[in-house]
Amino acid sequence: MYLKTLEMVGFKSFANRTHLEFEPGMTAIVGPNGCGKSNISDAMRWVLGEQSAKALRGAKMEDVIFNGTDARKPLNMAEVSVTFADCDAALGMEYREVTITRRVFRTGEGQYFINKTPCRLKDIQRLFMDTGVGTTSYSLMEQGRIDQILSSRPEDRREVFEEASGITKFKADKREALRKLDHTEANLLRLADVIREVKRQIGSLQRQAGKARRYQQMHDELRKVDILATRERLSLFDRDIKELQDNLEIAQNGLKTTQLTVDELENTSRGLRQGLVETEHTIGTAREQAVQLQGKLDHTRELIEVSERQIVEYRTLSERDSREIETTSQQLHITREALATMESRVEKLRVENRQAQLTLDEVTRRYTEHSTRIESARRDLQAYRTESIEQESLATRLQNQYLEIEGRERSQVIQRERLAAERAHLDDVVNNFQKRQSEMAAILKTLRDEMTFWQQQVQTLEQQRQSTEQQIAERSQTLASLQSRHAARQAQCELLKENLDTGEGLPGGTRALLDPASLTDIDPSRLLGTLVSHLDVDADHQVALETCLRAWVDALVVCDLPSALDLVHTLQQRNSGSIRLVTADAPPAGGSHRSGDGDYLLDHVRASERVKPWINHLLASVRIVPDTSAIPRPIPPGESFVTRDGILAHHDGRIELYQRDEAAPNLFARRQALAEADAERIHLAQEVETVGHGIHQLKTTLEPLGGRIRDARTNLEKSARALAQKEGENQLVEKEAHDTTHKLETVSFELESISQQGSAGDQEKQSVEQKLRETRQRREQLAETITQSNRELQRLEQTFQQCQNDLTDARVRNSEIAQSLKHEESRLESATARLQELQDHLNGRSAGIEDYRHRITVLEQSIEQARSGLGALETAVREHLERIDTLQKARSRQTIELEDSQTRINRQRAALESFHEQKSALDVAFTEKRMRRQNEVDRVTSEYRISLDQMAEETEPEWENGRPAADAMDTYVAELRTKLDAMGPVNLVAIEEHKELEERYAFLTSQEQDLVNAKQQLMDMIRTINKTTTEMFRSTFEQANANFQAMFQRLFNGGSARLVLVNEEDVLECGIEIIARPPGKRLQNVSLLSGGERTMTAVALLFSIYMIKPSPFCMLDELDAALDEANIGRFVSVLGDFLKQSQFVVVTHNRKTIAAAAVLYGVTMHEKGISEIVSMKFNPSQMEAGTPAKEPSHG
Repeated sequence: MYLKTLEMVGFKSFANRTHLEFEPGMTAIVGPNGCGKSNISDAMRWVLGEQSAKALRGAKMEDVIFNGTDARKPLNMAEVSVTFADCDAALGMEYREVTITRRVFRTGEGQYFINKTPCRLKDIQRLFMDTGVGTTSYSLMEQGRIDQILSSRPEDRREVFEEASGITKFKADKREALRKLDHTEANLLRLADVIREVKRQIGSLQRQAGKARRYQQMHDELRKVDILATRERLSLFDRDIKELQDNLEIAQNGLKTTQLTVDELENTSRGLRQGLVETEHTIGTAREQAVQLQGKLDHTRELIEVSERQIVEYRTLSERDSREIETTSQQLHITREALATMESRVEKLRVENRQAQLTLDEVTRRYTEHSTRIESARRDLQAYRTESIEQESLATRLQNQYLEIEGRERSQVIQRERLAAERAHLDDVVNNFQKRQSEMAAILKTLRDEMTFWQQQVQTLEQQRQSTEQQIAERSQTLASLQSRHAARQAQCELLKENLDTGEGLPGGTRALLDPASLTDIDPSRLLGTLVSHLDVDADHQVALETCLRAWVDALVVCDLPSALDLVHTLQQRNSGSIRLVTADAPPAGGSHRSGDGDYLLDHVRASERVKPWINHLLASVRIVPDTSAIPRPIPPGESFVTRDGILAHHDGRIELYQRDEAAPNLFARRQALAEADAERIHLAQEVETVGHGIHQLKTTLEPLGGRIRDARTNLEKSARALAQKEGENQLVEKEAHDTTHKLETVSFELESISQQGSAGDQEKQSVEQKLRETRQRREQLAETITQSNRELQRLEQTFQQCQNDLTDARVRNSEIAQSLKHEESRLESATARLQELQDHLNGRSAGIEDYRHRITVLEQSIEQARSGLGALETAVREHLERIDTLQKARSRQTIELEDSQTRINRQRAALESFHEQKSALDVAFTEKRMRRQNEVDRVTSEYRISLDQMAEETEPEWENGRPAADAMDTYVAELRTKLDAMGPVNLVAIEEHKELEERYAFLTSQEQDLVNAKQQLMDMIRTINKTTTEMFRSTFEQANANFQAMFQRLFNGGSARLVLVNEEDVLECGIEIIARPPGKRLQNVSLLSGGERTMTAVALLFSIYMIKPSPFCMLDELDAALDEANIGRFVSVLGDFLKQSQFVVVTHNRKTIAAAAVLYGVTMHEKGISEIVSMKFNPSQMEAGTPAKEPSHG
């Protein structure tokens, strides 16, 4: 790997795009001080990821952006790109060339690229680890850096040795592992807390879940019983409602008949009442007329009396008013005299007030006039002063503008020439970018189509795989469920078989004979097994057979009678327990015979030949009947009848009832359960085999899909990488094209603006000169005017003070006169009102006397008319009273008839009311029944979330002792509710929560184990890294120490030097001390050496490391500045020995160093502040002749 090119744009003094090409060997960069040589070294350091602005000789990172000159504007971006060639092996990449690019903007944003693909700084640092290339490695050495290596602390010198030993990447991995280890330990602590909390919650929820399961079990039982009881109650309610509806219909019919009778009687009563009302109305009319006549008679008499009294009152009032008229006339004369005096005084005050107002108006006018003149004078003076300031400011601006125009004219000439050259260059660049964009568009379209194709392929294959995996998962779940059920049935079969073999639940003697280990001295061949094992019966007749053989269900069959007696005797001696035995060679004799036809139990029983005679004897006379109603009464002698549900009746009157005890099943039940479990086990085994075969076929289909998906993903990733690379290149091209086009437009616009400004510059300059002269003349005129205005303002202010005093006196005089006038006018107004009041009172009393006289005359006339009409009124009153008496007698007769009719109506209404009460009672009962029925329906449907149809379809629970009565069911429901209430609050969600917590606990436990394993792996990795890096560093250090001693002696022509570990027990962290002794001096620390000796010592250290692990390139920035001629020769000689191993770029002023270089770059500043490059390449023939070959400048 070697350094191929370095390209800079806008970096420090390299404002233009500058391109440097490097070849293997030595390249020298020369130039005067301050021309920008070290900026090349800074650019290399910066592009490799330097984060310290101080290391780049700046205060902040934006300082590396070109900051402009007097003739150039600042740039907004700096960019540096470095290209390495033949680096596929060194960097472990698939590219032979790698280009690292870094950009920074003035906004502070930064970007990194690897081969034009955006990346992180971390990616670049990791790429160059252990290659000797980096900001802190020995590939970049300047004079200050060398001095820093020698002067720094021993611990800080480790960096170059670690880079040379190749442990930098290991240390980075170790730091990452330690960081992950810290995170892992923190996660373990948090996870342990979580697991403790989950275990605590599981303990709490376990009790709640058990309580919830008991609650659910009791609630389910309550639901079944309550629904059944509710159905019974609803049936009773429906029956009662039907009876109430029939009674309501009867009561409704009686109510209608009685209502018709009442209506007829009320019609008759209504006619009688109407006649009575008419009679009452006639009596009322007559009585009213009589009252009116009597009232008119009484009114006439009363009117005469009242009129006589009013005549007396009017005469008294007339005398009183005559006296008041005389008094009021006297007061009226006095008031008129006082009013005349007041009017004369008011008129005098009004004349004085008008005179005072005229004087005030005149004084106010003079005051206002002076005020206006003073204000005007002040405004004018302020305006003159403001204008004077504006003219002064304008003169200053015009002077500055004049100077600016002159400076602009000078800079426009320079800028016009620069912009013309730049526009020509940018035209060519834009054309090249347009061609590249067209080519990139075609390539991108092809790559996008290819990527779309592979995306569709991957998606299709993934869908097939997901579908297949889902089928496998579903069938696997089914298989697991079937295997679990099969295992359960297998265990159940084994348990049942073991119980049958061991006689679990049988008498002690029976169990002893069935267990061969308990009685070793008994011949097993004498036992033929249990009696049940020799019998077979269908399920419908099994209970009937158990009922008949209940006493012999647990019996054993032996071969003969002697054997049976011996066995009984043995068991009795050993006190093993009771037993029943049946001998196969001596079956009972005298078995019952069948009498007549019928369904005999023996026809449904299959027995072995050994016990068949004995079974025939026991069951020959037993018939099967469907229920007890089919048993004949009386039972024929010698016969027995048994039902399928376990009731056995004998001819001698014995009745037996058999019910299975589920807690202790007999041998028949065990055999039946074993047969059912074994049949289900065989069926489950067949299903397991079928499902397993289906899973195997799906897995066979799934296997090739993985390879096809991987191939498709590989092709997709290749397409994506190619597309991303090309898109990155296209984005860069588009951005550069856009920037260049924008820059071209800016340059063209600026050039055109400069041309227009140049033509208008002279006119603007002449216009500014004319305005400047006019401004100065106007400013002098304003100064004289301001002086005159100040004098006039002072004179006006003196006159204004006298006017202000006169105005105050006039206002006081006017206010006093106005107050007196207002007081006199108020008194005049009150006297006038009093005069009018007396005049009105006098007129009113005179008019009252005349009115009283007129009224007396009218009253005397009305009295005469009333006395003449009294006789006629008395006669009319007597006639009306006689008519009223006749009508009252007729009304009495009609009242009696109406009372008789009302009595009959009351009797019918009582009957009607009785029907109403009966109907109301039935309605209430009917409504109550319906409401109680609906309440039951609502309660059940809301409590159990079922409909009426679902309630009707509910199956009846299985009862142990038969179906209980309705009262017993209600009592049982109440007991269950009491038990549920006694349980208190129940967390029904606890079951699911407990299950979820158990699953979470298992998951967290597995995660904890994973973290423990990860922690152990990290610790193992750290130990491995420590061991490896210790060995690598120790080996490198020993080799570097030996090389350092040899290189020091070569560079100093003698002397000695060595490297010392500060703490050999801690090789990975200890510092490195440098001990040097130049020839003729004592052994001393490097800090005591001279500048040249320090440089030579540092060079010896650098080259000793290069001998171990050469860097692909090395940039030396004025490293030889402190060396004399003799040391320069040795330095160049040693440098030449390493040219075959590495590439050197040397920034120098020394001629010997320059002469050793194959390529020479000169840095100049043709334009102030802008660095440019001039290059020379030396070939062997020209170097011998001493003539260099000059190449054109790059960039």
